This record gives sequence, structure tokens and C-alpha cells, in this order.
Amino acid sequence: FYEFPVIVTNRETGAVEADRFIFLDTASGTMGQEQINLIEEGVLDGSDGIPYRHTFVFSHTNIFRPSSTQFASTFPREETFFLLNQFAHWNCSIVFCGHVHAWDEREFEGVTYLTLDSMSERNSPEPGDYLVRVHVKNDGSLTWEKVHMNYTAKKK
Repeated sequence: FYEFPVIVTNRETGAVEADRFIFLDTASGTMGQEQINLIEEGVLDGSDGIPYRHTFVFSHTNIFRPSSTQFASTFPREETFFLLNQFAHWNCSIVFCGHVHAWDEREFEGVTYLTLDSMSERNSPEPGDYLVRVHVKNDGSLTWEKVHMNYTAKKK
């Protein structure tokens, strides 16, 4: 995994805060014991003394199934529960997922989970909203929107 804090000074109060970006290595469909151990040791618990306004997590593998016709997560069940609890513990604002090439949006335990559409014509020949633009204002307020990419299929 990788963690990147972005330090922000509040213009109104002068307080130093941070928005945190965590990138998990889930391409194999599992976190793996090494990442689990580091998370359990508290490596990502924010012990640097700077308060986090928002925590954003990025994972290739999805947590939730977008619909009954889509594949479910490939995380082992215990790992799924571990991650759901950890994301709530970190007070995540948004967890971004992929893997199933289909849009899904839901909230669980106060955390927003977004599974993004495919960006590959081979995997999803229909146009979709492939990107999400996140707006975090200086006061810490957060909004997000789907961005339509005006995708057109290749001509054969």
C-alpha cells in the first residue's frame, strides 16, 4: 500500500489539517497477509498528530456487488469484514473501487463506496461515466460528481 497526506492550512482558522490518500494493493483479489499485518499494527492510523479532514482509499477490487448479475468481491469473507471495519475506523470519506467494470454507489457505516465504470471498450462497449471528480473546499466540505467522458466506440 501507499499513503499520501496532503497538508492543508485552513485560511479562516489557520489550523493545519490533512486530506489522506491510501492506495491498497488489491489487484490479486486479496490484501495479502503483509498488508493486513501492517494495518493491524496501526501503520495507517494517522499517528503523525495532524488531524485528517478526509481519508480517501483506492482499491482495484470492489467490496460490494453492483447488481445481482455482477461478480461479487473476490476478498475472502474475513478480509471483507476486516476492511469494512477498518474503513469505518479510519473515518473514510470515500472508498474508490473497480474490478467489475460497472457503476455502483452506496454508503455503509458512514463510508461512501464508489465502484467505477469500465474505461475499456472491450469490457464495456456502452458509453459510461468513467470518472469521479471530488471537490474538497477549504472549509473541509466535500462533494463529488460523475464525469461523462463523451466516449465513442472505435469504428471497425
